[in-house]
Order: sequence, then C-alpha cells, then structure tokens
Amino acid sequence: MAETWRDDTSAANGADRAVAPADLLRFFYPIHYQVAGAIEDVLSGGVLSRKQVVILQVIRSEGEDGRRIRRKTVEQALHAWFEITSSAISKALRAMARPPLGLIAISEDPSSGRERVVTLTERGVRFLADTDARAEAYFAALLRDVPSELLAPAADYLRHLTLAHSRVPAPRLHLVVDLMEDAGGAGREPAKAARRPGRKRAVKP
Repeated sequence: MAETWRDDTSAANGADRAVAPADLLRFFYPIHYQVAGAIEDVLSGGVLSRKQVVILQVIRSEGEDGRRIRRKTVEQALHAWFEITSSAISKALRAMARPPLGLIAISEDPSSGRERVVTLTERGVRFLADTDARAEAYFAALLRDVPSELLAPAADYLRHLTLAHSRVPAPRLHLVVDLMEDAGGAGREPAKAARRPGRKRAVKP
C-alpha cells in the first residue's frame, strides 16, 4: 500500500483526508511546466535560453561572492540537470559574454592555466537584480489569493522535498522494450530510437 501523509489543512476543516504520492504527482505538470516555466521566462529577461538562466543562477548560488566561479563547476551543474554537450555549454557561455548581452566575462584561472573562470559583469549583476525583482513580483501575484497560514508549511515542505531529492536515487529509465514486454510483446527488438539507460541525447542551448 502506498505510504500516505495527513493533510492537516483538511483535518482542520473536519475532513481528515490521507494524501497519497499520486495526489502530489498530479501537481507535477501544472507546477513544473506551467508555473516553473513562467518563472523561467521571467528570469530569462526574454533574451536567455533555459541553460543560460541556470548558468546565472549557478554563478550566484555557488560562486565566490556570488559573482565568480570556475567554468568546470558550471559545466558539472548543467550536465547534472540537462542533456547537453560541453561544446554547447561553451557556445552558451560565449554568447553571454559577447555583445549585446555582455553578462559575463571569461578569463584564465590564475591558479591553473588550463582552467577558465566565469565572472559576472556589472551588467550581469544588474540583469540578475532586475529579473529577480520581476520574478518576485510574479510570485507575489501568484500567492495573493493563497491563505497566509499555508505559506510557511509550503516552504517547509519544499525544503524537505529538496533534501529528499538529494538522498533518493533517480529511478531507472525503462527501455521501450520493457513497455513492449509488459504489453505481451516479449522477444521483439527494441526500436532503434530507444536510448540505453544513462545515455544522454545532446541538445542545443
């Protein structure tokens, strides 16, 4: 039987309803693709790709003083989140460094001639401040009709979910042949387009 937890807000109204993982999974599409997608659009300023938005966030969250970071660290973060090649990352970084964007500067690491360092320019700092303000305004509009007593528990829930994600191994990716066998098609050859588990398909920034 699926593990459940109690919906305390429902219980307060006299309906002690158990909430199963399937109930939460139904929110995946509207939250991930609609709400998060809208926030990503705001953070892009209308000029950056999703990968470039992540690059700025990685610099700020993991970089020295929130402005300076090794290129290798940026690449590791993007490889963890996206199916993207190193050359595509280089292309995304170069585009962010050149006019008309000019959000970052790429330089040689003084401690290692083989390493590169990515640094936010003053223009990049202003860009982040502006898009942050716009994203916060959008979030404030989303939360306007949410009861205030739900906000702290929601933040606490998301914090625990993020920590759990770092502990729980990612689920195994099923090949097309697995689905065919479930449907009674055992013994057939998998489609050529099927990817092996762990194999990533390159995408452009």
